[in-house]
Amino acid sequence: MRFFFNKAQVRFCEASQVFRIGTDRFVAAPWSLARKGRQLAAFQKVELDPGENRTVELRIRPRASSCFDPDHNGWVTTPGTYVLHAGTSSRDLPVRHATGVCN
Repeated sequence: MRFFFNKAQVRFCEASQVFRIGTDRFVAAPWSLARKGRQLAAFQKVELDPGENRTVELRIRPRASSCFDPDHNGWVTTPGTYVLHAGTSSRDLPVRHATGVCN
């Protein structure tokens, strides 16, 4: 969740983004190795009129914690601990929250 407030005198557009970063050692399968980096899990464009404020709620879909397993020809959940980073860009992520994912 991210709170936006437009202090400007003009209409304002901003992006709210959530990135998922894996922190555990993942299963030693080639397809799981690609899931270790930072990945965009959810985003939303926010438009605000002058003086308007808004709280944005982003839903992270289950597939954000899964990857395609070619051996099973389908999506599988990669268990582990993830840290969710939220902000307006990949370089501005002031909000952090750790969460676990189980199979």
